[in-house]
Amino acid sequence: MKLPQIKQKAQQLIQMGQPDRAKSLLEAHAEPGCTDSDIWFLLGLARGQTADPTGAEHAFRRCTKIRPDLFGAWDNLGISLLQQGRLDEAETCFATSIRLNASNPIPHLSLGQLHRARQTMTASEAALREALMLDPRNAAVRLELAITLRLQGQADAALAEVRAALKRNPGLAPAWHLQGELLHAKADFQGALEAFQGALRLQPLAETWCSLGRMMEELNRRDAARDSYQQALKLQPGNLHARVRLGVVLSGKGEFDSARAHLETTLKAEPAHPVATAELANILALQGDYTEAGQRLQPLLSGGDTSVDVARVYAEISPRLGQPEAALELLEQRLERTEETAPGLDGLFFAAGRLYERAGRYEAAFHHYQRAQTLRSLPDDIDRHLQEMDTIRAFFSAERLAALPDSGCDSQRPIFIVGMPRSGTSLVEQILASHPGVHGGGELTDLWQIVQQLPGNTGNKPYPACLEELTAQDLHGLARRYLDGLERLSAEAARVTDKLPHNFLHLGLVRLLLPQARVIHCVRDARDTCLSIYSHRFNTGHLYARNLHSLGRYYRAYERLMAHWEQVLDLPLLTLTYESLVEDTEAQSRRLVEFCGLDWTSACLRFYEQQRTVNTPSHAQVRQPVYTSAVQRWRRFEPWIGALNEGLGTVHNQD
Repeated sequence: MKLPQIKQKAQQLIQMGQPDRAKSLLEAHAEPGCTDSDIWFLLGLARGQTADPTGAEHAFRRCTKIRPDLFGAWDNLGISLLQQGRLDEAETCFATSIRLNASNPIPHLSLGQLHRARQTMTASEAALREALMLDPRNAAVRLELAITLRLQGQADAALAEVRAALKRNPGLAPAWHLQGELLHAKADFQGALEAFQGALRLQPLAETWCSLGRMMEELNRRDAARDSYQQALKLQPGNLHARVRLGVVLSGKGEFDSARAHLETTLKAEPAHPVATAELANILALQGDYTEAGQRLQPLLSGGDTSVDVARVYAEISPRLGQPEAALELLEQRLERTEETAPGLDGLFFAAGRLYERAGRYEAAFHHYQRAQTLRSLPDDIDRHLQEMDTIRAFFSAERLAALPDSGCDSQRPIFIVGMPRSGTSLVEQILASHPGVHGGGELTDLWQIVQQLPGNTGNKPYPACLEELTAQDLHGLARRYLDGLERLSAEAARVTDKLPHNFLHLGLVRLLLPQARVIHCVRDARDTCLSIYSHRFNTGHLYARNLHSLGRYYRAYERLMAHWEQVLDLPLLTLTYESLVEDTEAQSRRLVEFCGLDWTSACLRFYEQQRTVNTPSHAQVRQPVYTSAVQRWRRFEPWIGALNEGLGTVHNQD
């Protein structure tokens, strides 16, 4: 093959995305005495595309010596130096390229990337806007500008640029990925999902699967999150971020052995990995082994680790270790030194708030809770939540329930424990799970997943209207699917609890699927419930909790919906108040057991001796005998909860 043919073939291979073959072909002719600038230029491109910036630098230097007027060689030499972190040398190369051809946008784009690497964002934006002025149709320039604008906190401007880039080049996978990140940050989860899917169709990268997994975590869609991280690991088995997040997700699903395996694998590769260490400690705490949890964290704490996750988990277990003062001191140091944009910072404020409250410093506690909530810049979306409950109430009239078919399923295994979060659902489940005939299932997402999938299976008719499209056979299949999930949890237990509190939204569906299921409705003082919600971090499905006024409005809407269910449903339903449960635990526990159709056992009074894992914010409380200190908790915060009282429609000083 003659030299012109070799160069033509190499160029074709590079354009076809086969730089390894191009490199092999060119290196056979790139001898030290070679004076063909095209050979060196193409070799530099091939080496650059095979993650060999040092080799690319060598080739482009040879090219510029032969052809010092070749501006493209100077630009690519600068890129190879930029990839090696040699920013000053790279800047000189880009300046040379601009001097040789001032109308070329590419070196300006490269300068924008260089300034971004230096954290000089204003200069980065200026360089990229210069590139855009030279070539307004260049999608790659718009994408780079979007990246810089995002880092400057200009999310809306970044989104506009990335959309413009995609209009010019719909096949630009990184632009779809960035659009997904930006829409996720704006809580446009459907738009973000479509963007991530677009990126994955074009270029299935581990990074995009990880971003999708993180969003699914936020939405509490743990199965989808697990699948996303597993896809990332298929593509990149050494991706520690994907492996750690997979461990966290599996922990959230209660699959602790699998979770620990992934976390331990991470720690073999990186022994001081803070997130893996923190999550392992968290699992130990959930299983009641607080001493071992503390020992896991200690080397990182002693070594001056500054991660948010380690500090948060330590703070959460510190009262059980007898170290709340030390934890609070550590938290305040972290809060003082950590950037406000650091992921998970709100968790430190929540943890500090709880420690201040434990110490009786209620004003400081409240202000830390408030700070945690204001760090989450997403809208509370209260009107959408209220509309959802109104729609459910209107659909499930007594007349429609009588007209709709049901599954005909007669299983009495399921016990749904519902109510607002922080209303005593974990305590009720722990009492019941102490009975030998009951398996505590925890917060199962099976019913929620059925609700999410129904519209897509019924011609995209929204829930709950889509239920009119289902036959008795359809409903029986869905009931069987739910019961199969319980069977996987326990094949022997006569009863299995599902304590996802917000299943109160879907009791109408429960009636159609499982007409013999029992429902326990946990009720607690409205202000105590709302304040307890406000002082904990919930996922993006609970954005109403960010704002005390919205939280009060949500609570009243929940009350209206539950009153409606009591009127129209013929499900077995027991209402239990938290206050009565802690005041007379035995009498109320007997009520619970009798309602579930089981014989009484005194083991239910020793629920705190249970070794089962409790994967909720209440995991520490349910390992202690009943206490009454949480009753009328709101009074300690009375000076600061005026907005909550307004949302509830409660007179400020009302008892």
